[in-house]
Amino acid sequence: MPSPFPGMDPYLEHPDLWPDLHHRLITALADTLGPQVRPRYVVRVEVRTYRETTAGLELLGRPDMDVGHVVREEATAYQATSPPQPRPVWVPVTDRVRQGYLQVRDPATGDIITVIELLSP
Repeated sequence: MPSPFPGMDPYLEHPDLWPDLHHRLITALADTLGPQVRPRYVVRVEVRTYRETTAGLELLGRPDMDVGHVVREEATAYQATSPPQPRPVWVPVTDRVRQGYLQVRDPATGDIITVIELLSP
């Protein structure tokens, strides 16, 4: 029976079953391509990080680390009262999307010769 989805395999595209498929393929491609272009070029695996917002994807760049900052107010003395009632609040949750890709560079100048990405629907 032919696939109902021409050009793609939903089994391979399923993120819960293959969460690191693209990163593994990128690494395998770098391992295969690297020796073929050396010493003239260098192949590097790079990662872009995006934040998913209501407006779409926003490029965050390539973070070295994430740092959080908590603002604390000075404590004020109060009389004992009944505890406050909980209030429902809306908390924005941002999903971070990591996208791996290859860069082929000239090691002498650091210039990017080409960028290779693996795309899927």
